[in-house]
Amino acid sequence: GGEMDEDDADVDDGGDDVIVNPTRVRRTMERTMRMTRVLCDGIDRGGGGHARGTTNHQWFALEEIMHEVNANAVDGTVIERQLSLLNFLPTGCDGIDDVLGGGLRQGQVTEITGPSACGKTQVCLSAAASAAALGHRVVYVDTTGGFSGSRIRDFHRGFVTEDADKQEVAEHLKQTLNLIAIHRVHDVFTLLNLLSQLGEEASEDDNNPEHATMGLLVIDSLSSLLSPLLTKAHHQGYTIMATVAAMLRGLATTRKTAVLYTNHTVSTGQDAAADDQGGNLKPALGTRWTSVPHRRLRLSKIPGTGWNSASVIYGVSAKPVKYRVGRNNIHSDS
Repeated sequence: GGEMDEDDADVDDGGDDVIVNPTRVRRTMERTMRMTRVLCDGIDRGGGGHARGTTNHQWFALEEIMHEVNANAVDGTVIERQLSLLNFLPTGCDGIDDVLGGGLRQGQVTEITGPSACGKTQVCLSAAASAAALGHRVVYVDTTGGFSGSRIRDFHRGFVTEDADKQEVAEHLKQTLNLIAIHRVHDVFTLLNLLSQLGEEASEDDNNPEHATMGLLVIDSLSSLLSPLLTKAHHQGYTIMATVAAMLRGLATTRKTAVLYTNHTVSTGQDAAADDQGGNLKPALGTRWTSVPHRRLRLSKIPGTGWNSASVIYGVSAKPVKYRVGRNNIHSDS
């Protein structure tokens, strides 16, 4: 796992921005003006011995990575500097952006949680297409095979004006796709190595103004990699989870990257069956993970309507919004 299917490419900013829908750009700018101060919570760490199936080499490498990133993840002065430079990236759905207080905040971590078939992957794909269409480099980590190039193309078409020249749209689409790097990752150690590489690459990008720095990191699904480790058979599961948390927050705050990941839901174990709106369901990564995301977006189905609901259950207070996934957009009823 971890191989890149599409290479990053430099973006030529010579005039193609005119085809981007000006209304969406204006709304993004308005959300940026509404930014509020957010306090960064600490990261809960675990302890113990080796995880089952890990070699000494892997474990020493893991410890080295953890020592490198923990200082950046919890350094208050670094966090304060980055908070002053934050910006928003659109998800591609105005209603969800409003619920999030403006969109995906660069420099922070956003979680999407919810039951199956409620649109978690669709929101990730829409956010990736929207960020790349605005010229941001996107790293998309696919752990379940859910990435779809055709959906990126669909969402891109919904991001440009209807009367745009076809040749200009095709060229802008090519630039958009070139800005999205896809990594297939199937185990947590491959993810840790990738996150470490991204931190190093971001530092190099700082000295290369012609290269688009990473604006968005998507991991769909993070819980599919971590939740199998949170068992009695894996004594180091929580330590590995804390290390991933430290790396994500450290990468976000020091590199001004918006981090977006999905966390599926599991049954709470109560006697009643789980319903479509999330009753008797809880995020799979558990309570120790609660302080990691700056915002937790909960998606759920609204039975019998064809609509879904999005609400923030951690990070900000906002009225829930209804949305549904369309052919080339995610439409909100707001």
